Amino acid sequence: MFNLLRAGRFAVVPAAAGIAGLAGYSSAQQQGPQCAEKLQRNSSFRSVSGKSEKLTVDNTMLFTCYSKRFGNQKKVELTEKDVCTLLEEVGINCADLNKRIFRCMDADKGGTVDIKEMKKFCQMLACGTSDQKAQFMFDACDLDQDGELDCEEMRTVVKEMMLLCVSMYPAFSLINTEKDAELMAHLSNEDVAQFETNRIVYDMFISAGRSGSGVINLKEFLYWYKRGGKTVNEFRNLFPIFDVLIKPQDE
Repeated sequence: MFNLLRAGRFAVVPAAAGIAGLAGYSSAQQQGPQCAEKLQRNSSFRSVSGKSEKLTVDNTMLFTCYSKRFGNQKKVELTEKDVCTLLEEVGINCADLNKRIFRCMDADKGGTVDIKEMKKFCQMLACGTSDQKAQFMFDACDLDQDGELDCEEMRTVVKEMMLLCVSMYPAFSLINTEKDAELMAHLSNEDVAQFETNRIVYDMFISAGRSGSGVINLKEFLYWYKRGGKTVNEFRNLFPIFDVLIKPQDE
């Protein structure tokens, strides 16, 4: 979503393959990411075949699905079920995650989403500021909507996103080094995802959380996110699953 896929986390290494599966690892590292959309996030323009064009929400896959279902109606109020159905049609097949996306779209918290709210959400994904995107990440991870993130809800979301990235993007891997392939040989994707999730969440809360509190508020999360670093990048790398929401239909 935010042009954050980087070489070094992209390889197809079967969970039980060990070193024998590393041919895919080497190839993927050299080729780099093949799935991320190259959006210029600091403006409302994107480059296509060497030309710049205005990024329009109306021609995205999400709005194509919307149009097929609701036509040109502008006053439709979409329920959570309606939005989840649209998200499944564009390829995000995770019920819990889709509910959280609906919650983020529903800006006025009225229980439904209109076309203006959907467009505003997609525009934020494409061209929003770093703070806006970080706010979205925080809201998506705040399962109980209490304004704080705790370890358990972060583990739930991060693992969910990892496994969804694996299913959506053949070039994405949970294993990115030869050492990791040896250490995690014969483990399932589920087990590897849990291990990686626990590591990322541990590092996040050590760096950003108040000592002993076990929670992170928005201010602490934004500070951690803006400071950057290895763990921040690994967390960001999970969010390209949302590229599909703003991907032009003709690509």
